[in-house]
Amino acid sequence: RTSGGYEVPNARSRGKLPTSTSSDCQYRYLFTMLPTVGVPEVTAPPTSAFPAEPWVFLPGRDGVFVGPDQGRFVVLDEDGLGAQLFVESKENGAHVSFTSPVARVFETPLGKGNVVLYFREREHDLVLSQGAAMGLGSPTAGAPAAEVDRLQLSSTRLALQEGETPLQVQWTEDCLRGTALSPAFLCAVLTPRRALVLTSGLTVVTSVASAGLGSPRAIRSLLWVGRTLVYNTNVAVQYLTTDGETLPCASILPDSILVGALKDRLIGAYRDEGRTTFLFRQLHVFNPLAFGVCCPKDTEVEDKTRLSLLKHLTSHFDCSKPSPALLNQLHKMGFHGLLMKLALQSSPAGQVYVDRLPWSVRFRYYLDAGDVSSALIILMVSFGKGGSVGGGAAVPASPEGVSGGGSGGGLTESSPFFEPFVSLLVKSVSSSSTEVAVKVLKTINNPYLVIKALRRRTEHQALEFVAERLRD
Repeated sequence: RTSGGYEVPNARSRGKLPTSTSSDCQYRYLFTMLPTVGVPEVTAPPTSAFPAEPWVFLPGRDGVFVGPDQGRFVVLDEDGLGAQLFVESKENGAHVSFTSPVARVFETPLGKGNVVLYFREREHDLVLSQGAAMGLGSPTAGAPAAEVDRLQLSSTRLALQEGETPLQVQWTEDCLRGTALSPAFLCAVLTPRRALVLTSGLTVVTSVASAGLGSPRAIRSLLWVGRTLVYNTNVAVQYLTTDGETLPCASILPDSILVGALKDRLIGAYRDEGRTTFLFRQLHVFNPLAFGVCCPKDTEVEDKTRLSLLKHLTSHFDCSKPSPALLNQLHKMGFHGLLMKLALQSSPAGQVYVDRLPWSVRFRYYLDAGDVSSALIILMVSFGKGGSVGGGAAVPASPEGVSGGGSGGGLTESSPFFEPFVSLLVKSVSSSSTEVAVKVLKTINNPYLVIKALRRRTEHQALEFVAERLRD
């Protein structure tokens, strides 16, 4: 309130508004952290401005909502040596004491929302409450004292660097590991020095360094998009996979923070002349969502599970413009069928998306997918054009009538097309595509170099094929 000389600058608030419209859910709670500096002590707010509730003002250092429906809340003592668990009533809260002071408390989805995450400034660590180890379920309504002991500090902790403080904590469900009956979660923690991705047991999965507060490249906010962590600096928006790979995402205005994501855009917010203004940045959300699934370092996850999730994403999100980095990742994972399905989609302008990729990349995609006819066409067209490294023309319907202009006197080992042609020969022989193999041999027009390259690769089947063609 600003009337009557009462003002609270730089307040930090958290709120909750129940979605239910029943008569017993017409309330709103708001946690506001009041700084001790700058609040006038001589002028008190008028008592008529606040509801006649004895627990409207609760002194405390921090607070969070807990429970499956966030129907309770935990408030830290001002000295950090204890906490109170309240129900949504006028009753007094049940109190628990800590052996060491706690500076912050964060909500978690663990234990059906009854587990909290503490930050101890003196010990420089993050600690889960005991509910995580005790299998805390839904608390009994109206009896917080029965569960308050489970808010004690547990042995599950993460040591931070000295002076490191958590600025933001975000959780997401891990779709690769969890099930409907036993969900798994990932946690993201932002500090002034880095952004961390943790398991629900506070084990570090990966991290990315921050440039430090005040730097334009300092990480300002975090946002989960699936199981991919999106973060922003004053320069750009990037995303971090659980494999530790960082990729560019979009641009953003300085001093902005990320607040949400829709199917086709990111939502940010910034201060403009004292007012909060929302901004939107177009983003093909399919790319970070798919990257979160294509993490080869998660070796315990079966490929059929990943492929099932990827197919689900293609049916629910716009996948018409997959990024070259995502196509390359799908290629590395061996998902050639899905790769070709995404790469061969036509844009609204009628251009096939894969045509904008370099010829060498397009050739490798077709070759590994077993489409030797299309791979031959790409090589022949690029060979005839002198092998431009940029985009290429659309792939013809068949290899008939496609001839290479090239040098006209056969290929040499120094040609950038020699090794691709040899790889295509090997693939076509192994797949019994005799017509393609014969055309490759005629295009290379240098049997000695072919035999030399095949012996170096120890490709006996291809060597036998070449020997037979030479005898004929």
